[in-house]
Amino acid sequence: MRCPRCGVGRIFRRWWTYTEYKSCPACGHAYDPHGESLAFMYLSTAFLTGVMFIVLLAIPPRDLTRYRIGLVTAALALYGVTMPLRKALAIALNYFNHR
Repeated sequence: MRCPRCGVGRIFRRWWTYTEYKSCPACGHAYDPHGESLAFMYLSTAFLTGVMFIVLLAIPPRDLTRYRIGLVTAALALYGVTMPLRKALAIALNYFNHR
């Protein structure tokens, strides 16, 4: 969750609120100037949705209401917790692909 160019500057001011810097505070590298990381974010969210769908198929429900509440809660928690990591990975992949 640091700058892919210098490894010093942080990407996020506060990761729990998903507040990010526009560029690296240390070297000035623009993290996402063209909004290219959104495609990766959509794909990674689709991947996580696929994982939750596999869980839905693999574990049969005993009580459908509790099962649905648990699955939705787990999915939202998974999306929220991994969002900064997925965004940082997208920024790093964009940097290494455009060098």
